[in-house]
This record gives sequence, structure tokens and C-alpha cells, in this order.
Amino acid sequence: MAKRKLLGWKEIANYLRVGVRTAQRWEHYGLPVHRVSGTAQGAVFAFCIELDTWMERSPVRVDSAAKDGHFSYRILFVDDEENIRQTGKAVLESQGYEVQVAEDGFDALTHLS
Repeated sequence: MAKRKLLGWKEIANYLRVGVRTAQRWEHYGLPVHRVSGTAQGAVFAFCIELDTWMERSPVRVDSAAKDGHFSYRILFVDDEENIRQTGKAVLESQGYEVQVAEDGFDALTHLS
């Protein structure tokens, strides 16, 4: 059985459902990407099975696998101004995050318990 290969940061990031810069930062935490030797641009590729295994054991993973096989990420957004909370929530949700909001530290603690 052949391993499914992802070519380049954009494909890798899309598979992980994160931004390209996030995927590139995760390389510093051990994200299993392979560099193509002899290319001036520093081309990379990755195998899906290696990425899945890494995500299951990764220090940057923040939630369990979603039903579709990808990982979901939860963010608790805390700010004392309602308009900032709602704008922040909308922006983060548009990027695929599950977002809860709290108006202060005490309210945030109720979301964590």
C-alpha cells in the first residue's frame, strides 16, 4: 500500500487544517516533514500517516480527533469588552476554531472546570 504524499507547505497545512505559518512553526516541534535536497526553495513533502501519528502524540495538539478524522482546536477568548469578544470569536471561528468567550478571569475559570 502506497503512502499518500502531500507536496509543499500549503497541502500539508490544508491537511492539518491550520495555516501555512502554523504548520511551519510545528516543524520546530517535530512535525514530520521531509526536505527535498537540491532545491533552492527548500521544498518539503510529508506523508499523511506520519502526520496523523505525530498529531496523536504531539505537544501542540489541543483536542481529540474530530469525527471527520481531522483535529479540532478550542480557544477560550477572554476580554472585558463585548465587541472585542464577539469580533475575536467571529474571526477565530472563520478560521475553523471552536471558540468560547469569557468576560474576565473568573468567568474564564468557569469554562475550564
